Amino acid sequence: MADLQAQADDLEEKRRALQRHAERAERERDLAAEQCEDAEADARRARAEAAPAVERFMEAEVLRNQLQASGDEVLRLKAEIAVCRGEVARGWPSVEAAEEAEAECREAVAEVESAHAREAARLQAAHDEELSELGATHAEALSELKAAKEEEVSSLQVAGAEELRSLRA
Repeated sequence: MADLQAQADDLEEKRRALQRHAERAERERDLAAEQCEDAEADARRARAEAAPAVERFMEAEVLRNQLQASGDEVLRLKAEIAVCRGEVARGWPSVEAAEEAEAECREAVAEVESAHAREAARLQAAHDEELSELGATHAEALSELKAAKEEEVSSLQVAGAEELRSLRA
């Protein structure tokens, strides 16, 4: 009878230990799930923070396309100047009118080329600034994620070590 009582006590003690272990595992699971949710929230925040930069990049692409269109216009105007010079050489229309048209075309080409150069410089500066900002934001977010991962791994290692000690004890 005493042996049965001792076995019953031993089994009860094992049951309690296993129950504590199960409760601890559930708490750790809940903590890990919470940390996962936090990481997902951080990722959503990072995407939301990056959205304005992406929008600026898209605007820069639109401006770059406009700049390309301006470059095409410059080429068209240069071709028109060549046609005007041909007309002047043939004397049709009058030389004076052709010279005026040529001067206007040259002015228009100069203005478009000047605007083109200014726009290219502005777009390049905006692109460089945006690229720098995105790089810094990316590096910061990556650093934060690495730190969070290292912290989580460390806490899980500590918890695992504690659990091993408790199981060995």
